[in-house]
Amino acid sequence: MQERQPRARRQVLDNVALGYVAAVAVVAGIVCWFANAELALANQAVPPAIGASGMITHVLRSEVQPTRVIVIDPELRVMAVYEIGREKAEIEFLSSRNFSYDMQMLGHNSVEPTPESIKKMLENQ
Repeated sequence: MQERQPRARRQVLDNVALGYVAAVAVVAGIVCWFANAELALANQAVPPAIGASGMITHVLRSEVQPTRVIVIDPELRVMAVYEIGREKAEIEFLSSRNFSYDMQMLGHNSVEPTPESIKKMLENQ
C-alpha cells in the first residue's frame, strides 16, 4: 500500500509538470506568433531561448507550414511540440516525450561510423 502512494503522487506531479510545460508552451507560442507575425520567412529557425524557469523554447517558422514551438524542461527531461496555425493562430498540441531513457542510449539509427566503431578504431591505433 505504501508503494502505491509514492507512485500515485509521482503521477500527479508528472501530470502537473506536463500541464505547466503545456501552459508555458502555449503562452510562448502566442507571444512568438504575434510578436513576429510579419517576419514569417521560409524555414526561418529562431535561436532557442532559455527562460528564468529553465525551460528551453525553440520556434521554427515556415512560409508554407504552420509555426512549430518546441518546449523542453531539462529538469523533468520532457519535451513537448506544438503547432500554431497560420490562418487563425490556433494552437495544437502535437506530442510530448520524456527523453531521459533516450539520452542513455549509446546509439540509435546511427550510420557508420558509429560511436562504438570509432572507439574501436581509436583503440587499435
